[in-house]
Amino acid sequence: DQHVEVLAAADAILALDGWQTIDSAPRDGREVIVCVPQRGGGQIVAAAHWIPHDDREGDWWWANESSGDHYASPIAEDYSYPTHWRPLP
Repeated sequence: DQHVEVLAAADAILALDGWQTIDSAPRDGREVIVCVPQRGGGQIVAAAHWIPHDDREGDWWWANESSGDHYASPIAEDYSYPTHWRPLP
């Protein structure tokens, strides 16, 4: 499938620049840089952190937001789910 080949190539290119797939990202609340595909094309690259709901579930939030913020929402509610991450410099 050509779509799978394109995704594998994109993962390989990102890995060369220090990016890792989001499933390997820390889930302990520390801030990292995430890559979030925009629904219309392109990506957003910004600091974010994981906020757990319980032992297995949770959401990615922009670094300056949290689940207690009245007007904030998880990244995936307004954008796509992050696909890659890298540590802060």
